[in-house]
Amino acid sequence: MATVQSLWAKGNQQSKRPQTAGAVHAQLYSFDASAGLLAADILEIGELPPGCQIVDAMVFTEGTFTGITANVGLMTGAYGDADSVRTVGTEIYAAADLTTFARLVQKSTLLIAPSQAARGIGVQVSGNVAAGAGKKIHLMLFYAQ
Repeated sequence: MATVQSLWAKGNQQSKRPQTAGAVHAQLYSFDASAGLLAADILEIGELPPGCQIVDAMVFTEGTFTGITANVGLMTGAYGDADSVRTVGTEIYAAADLTTFARLVQKSTLLIAPSQAARGIGVQVSGNVAAGAGKKIHLMLFYAQ
């Protein structure tokens, strides 16, 4: 198992930070899966910034992901840490069908308490994603401070 990271988790892109209490921000996190992705891998696609709560989310893909679902949730460990063994929960999506557009349906996601630290958002696919040009996984995350 490996932790695979998006440009955001590597620190090459910056997430939007709320500047006004109650203001909702939308951040599109994307990962180019053209090189493939193993079911055992955990993709750290982005972050839930410090002091923020999720107010909505959407997951969708480009390319062929036939028969593949994904769990999307908070990751254990420090955001951006690719060296430690980390796990991902199902707080945002449990077995989301990656062949369709999935909107947030778990009301418990709205009750995730804010934290003083940034928290990684992870994606774990149910099966191996074969390499192929144009395959991308997107998470549109809406959050407020």
